[in-house]
Amino acid sequence: MEAVDDGSLMHSVVDWLGFAVWEDGELVRSLSLSPDGGIRESIGEPYDFELPYWPGEHPVEPVPGRPSRGPYPLPFHPLDLDEEALRALFGFAIEGCPDPADVDTEAVHLHGFRVTDPTGAEQAAREAAEGPLPSAVGSCDPGGMQVASIHTYPVKGCRRTDRDTARVEPWGLDGDRRWLIVDEQGIGLTQRQHRELVTVRAVSRPGGLTLDAPGLAPLDLAEPTGGEELQVRVFRARPPAPVRTAGPEADDWLHRLLGRTARLVWLGDPTGNRVPWTVPAGSGAELSFADGSPLLLANTASLDAFNGWLLESGSAEGPLPMDRFRPNVVVSGAAPWAEGEWVGRRIRIGGAVFHGVGECGRCLVATIDQETGERGREPLWMLAARRKVGQKLLFGLQMTVRAEPGEGRTVSVGDTVQVLD
Repeated sequence: MEAVDDGSLMHSVVDWLGFAVWEDGELVRSLSLSPDGGIRESIGEPYDFELPYWPGEHPVEPVPGRPSRGPYPLPFHPLDLDEEALRALFGFAIEGCPDPADVDTEAVHLHGFRVTDPTGAEQAAREAAEGPLPSAVGSCDPGGMQVASIHTYPVKGCRRTDRDTARVEPWGLDGDRRWLIVDEQGIGLTQRQHRELVTVRAVSRPGGLTLDAPGLAPLDLAEPTGGEELQVRVFRARPPAPVRTAGPEADDWLHRLLGRTARLVWLGDPTGNRVPWTVPAGSGAELSFADGSPLLLANTASLDAFNGWLLESGSAEGPLPMDRFRPNVVVSGAAPWAEGEWVGRRIRIGGAVFHGVGECGRCLVATIDQETGERGREPLWMLAARRKVGQKLLFGLQMTVRAEPGEGRTVSVGDTVQVLD
């Protein structure tokens, strides 16, 4: 439960939403609902942020390529309204990708207490019996770490492309998230709004790409170097980036896929899009349409440890595959959670050097099966129990590209991974 002066809101990674707001000690609005139980309580007039949801403007769309289970029992998904409520009532969303205008959650002072033996003897005896806490990260064999797999995502939010090798550019791996689907206002659309994007396969080629999805004819597109110029945003509160539109044929293809107006745009010059925070000295600030850093690294041992927790808990959702976390570079040979120790350090992978800038806070996209579009509660449920730091549920390492000398830098499967400092 989160609380402010005049309100409280409960948030779960299962399909349930509940919030209540008091003003001067009087309950003015309360809402509790789930797809299984329906609307359990609705007191007071809906707030403005709720209004687009009740008439069905944000329906839960069926996912192409899998059997329909019938209409969703609510006119919207509770977790979608949940994020609107968090931002409207608290000024920030706990999960997902924070907006620059959000409240800095790390600056919010929280007060806590516990009841214990005032002499301290009870706590000392407990700690002596339990022994020292084990390291959450562990060590790794520097000579044994290597690249297990490489992945790029030509269109943000769509299926991955598995790579044997990739060229490293200042804004990330070549061919990674240079295309974006936007709505009528030029705001990015991803799996958060349209889970059916998991079915869209985008295959890059020199000078363009091909789109393919179940029930639609493949569409071959050239990079729109002379297309209409627009300013778009990956998220509503992000700075705009200059792009060119792919054209009406692509827009019509997306309309048939999504059932709404949408446009495909191309980031021809990533130097016009910047990482939305200060980057370490020596790193480039250019960015593709990635959420916040040019690359995401994941560790196979961390996934194994995570799936071990799922097995111990008896969860029916495990084991989860690595594609839930949509990484660019997957590393093997490291200890579980070793990547957390690489924050603030230089990492050499193949012919390129990167900078670990922070562990990655996971959002609702991680709960979506990347093959079927089904949404569950994992990995967020278990990360909330085991890997919650501050207000973030952590998995993976965000990296920027170091401006090291040399041309033709690449990373390849099997390359050695070294932590330099």
